[in-house]
Amino acid sequence: MMMTRTATTFATVGFLLLETLPLVLSNPVYQFLIPNGDSVFHNGEPWPAVGHAAPQGSPIFNPFGVDFRAADKKWTVELCQMDSDGDGLTNGEELGDPDCVWTPGDVPTRTTNISHPGLVESAEEDDAEQAEAVDGSSQTTTAAATEQLELPSWLVVHIACMMLSWGLILPVGAIMAISFRGAGFAKNGVWFQFHVGIQILGIAFTIAGFVVAFTNIVDHFKDVHQIMGTVVFAGGLAQAVMGFIRPHKPENGESATALRAVWEYCHKGFGRIIIVLAWVNIFLGVKLVKNFFTGVPKENTSTIFNGMNAILGIQAALCLVLTLMAIFVKTKDNGQDQNDKENGSDGDMKRTTRPQDDDDDDEQVSA
Repeated sequence: MMMTRTATTFATVGFLLLETLPLVLSNPVYQFLIPNGDSVFHNGEPWPAVGHAAPQGSPIFNPFGVDFRAADKKWTVELCQMDSDGDGLTNGEELGDPDCVWTPGDVPTRTTNISHPGLVESAEEDDAEQAEAVDGSSQTTTAAATEQLELPSWLVVHIACMMLSWGLILPVGAIMAISFRGAGFAKNGVWFQFHVGIQILGIAFTIAGFVVAFTNIVDHFKDVHQIMGTVVFAGGLAQAVMGFIRPHKPENGESATALRAVWEYCHKGFGRIIIVLAWVNIFLGVKLVKNFFTGVPKENTSTIFNGMNAILGIQAALCLVLTLMAIFVKTKDNGQDQNDKENGSDGDMKRTTRPQDDDDDDEQVSA
């Protein structure tokens, strides 16, 4: 219980601290490498991370960010003449350099009516007027913007793998190890077999989710979600390795070795902390997805977020139900043990009714 409270406190404090560090999500130096880079708005909202899919930065680059990186992060004539977001205006026209003559340190030809070169604006009157003034075209509608902001398939796979593994599978395996070592689960070490099998499945999903994100994101360790996710990933692998190299369990009448005691303390405590951090990181990831759709009307994204919220709710409910079941089973076992002691049959009865598995007394939490 003390370890759980410590883990919860640590995660809460860490989350509050991380929320105060939004500037780590993007590099403000890049603003000065494009004209009016510090004055870009999207649908009336400041967008300092011009090349990213979210205002303060995100692992996902918008079309202009992709083109900017392809140009070696330089404002070139080719980049200026491109129409990254496909709205009918060149990047130069949107950023106030219609003639593509700007160089870093110069004052752009135009410093007003700056629009975002990587995200299509909503069809507002002033946007339409600006488009008409430049080339007689009108901006794409919000529906087109929504279509353009569809989540990449690799990101959908990443979200699904991580929500399944850390939102459900691994916590269930941890609950199995912590509290389901009594009743029918103790026979022949069933609890241990369930624990190992469930955790291996969870780690497999974790590896898949991590690999697909790592191979598709260009800049690594640039935001809190990526950094915390890497910590959780490494911690999960470490827990799995610790589970396979556990010290020998003391046998009949033997005292646990110091190494075994340290291993149990680290494996159980660290596993719980990692699970708490993983849930915090899941919510950070959900926040990034919401930032990705900034400026898109809620009716066009309600299905996505309602689905994600429903999945998180179901996972939390299942974990809660399993926790309550575990508490019930453990309470029942403790009551049975007390009755055995009162009847003077504690030792021999338990040894005859609960065959010892090689790890029957391990409370392993291979999170």
